[in-house]
Amino acid sequence: MENTIFENGSINENQLLSKIDFLKGELIEIGLIIGLNHPKTVALSQRLDKLILEYQKHCAVHR
Repeated sequence: MENTIFENGSINENQLLSKIDFLKGELIEIGLIIGLNHPKTVALSQRLDKLILEYQKHCAVHR
């Protein structure tokens, strides 16, 4: 889903930023509960990284 997030205008920049902020909070919470090296925490971090990269790509093209 993250790789095609801007195809056909399916999500706008503000929605993506909201998703990124939400995942940041989730990552902090999960990291504190189960640890930073737990596979679930690492997977969530990677998901967040993909969203941030997608946002950066979008900004580079549209600015």
